[in-house]
Amino acid sequence: GLMADTEYIDTKIRCRNEIGWSLFSDCVISTAKTLFPVAPTPPLLFQICEVTSDSIKFQWCPPFHNGGVDIEKYILYYTELSPKDNFTLGGKSSQRRREKKDDNGVVEDFDIQNIDAVRRSVTMYTPQTEVILTNLRGGSKIQQIELCAINKGGIKSD
Repeated sequence: GLMADTEYIDTKIRCRNEIGWSLFSDCVISTAKTLFPVAPTPPLLFQICEVTSDSIKFQWCPPFHNGGVDIEKYILYYTELSPKDNFTLGGKSSQRRREKKDDNGVVEDFDIQNIDAVRRSVTMYTPQTEVILTNLRGGSKIQQIELCAINKGGIKSD
C-alpha cells in the first residue's frame, strides 16, 4: 500500500478487465497526500515453539498491515508467577493452599499467599521475529502473554 504521511504527485489511473489493462489516463490528481500513520494489525501466527525447564521460545510473522510506516519493534508482555521464598507469619510457616482446575480439568495445588506475580516485557527490534525467555525460575508459570507490533510512527497494535 501507500506509505503514510507521504505526498504523491501526478496521479494517473488505469483499469483492468478480462481483456487486459487500459492505457493510463491523463493526470487526475496533481498532488495528493496520505494520512498520518495508524495502528498496525497484530503480529501473525504467534506461537510457542520450545519449552524447557528454564526457557520458552516464541515465534511470529510480521503484521498484515503496518499502519502506513515500517514496523520498528515488537514488545512481548507476560506475567511470571513464581513461588516466593518460604516465609513465616506469627512464627508459623504460611501453608494456606487452594486447588485450581486448569482448562483441561487438571487440578493444581498452589499456595495462594506464597506466589510472586511480576509483569515483565522484552523488546525486539525488526527484523527479529522470535525471542527466547531464559533464566525462568523453577516452578514458575508464564501467563497473560501479549505480543504487540510498534511502527515507526510510535503506534502500537491492539
